[in-house]
Amino acid sequence: MRIALISSDIVVIPTTPSQFDLSVLDIMIDRVKMAKEINEKLQVIIVINRVNPNPFLTKKIDDIKTYIKELECDYIKLADTIIYERERYKNSISNGQGIIETNIQDKAYQEIQNLSLELFK
Repeated sequence: MRIALISSDIVVIPTTPSQFDLSVLDIMIDRVKMAKEINEKLQVIIVINRVNPNPFLTKKIDDIKTYIKELECDYIKLADTIIYERERYKNSISNGQGIIETNIQDKAYQEIQNLSLELFK
């Protein structure tokens, strides 16, 4: 992983809104900071992923956003796009397809489309 960090222009770090993932994220950020000393081009985008779509759990999303915003610097950013836990992701994988390949333009499709546009702008 360290070799990938010093060789990459952009690294996408997915994280879920859980204490376990936040602990792992802290370790990843430490490694990113070390890699940045060698690879000045390195940019990091953190994507909040596998979020429960239950509207009553938005506090968890707000908490993780706040936590990540505190980590942000000129080369570590939080993606605007949030990827929710959707049955459609599981179904497309079991069919051997990506979300975009199915051409069903639902919420999952829009999330992946938005993330793609955000990453490759």
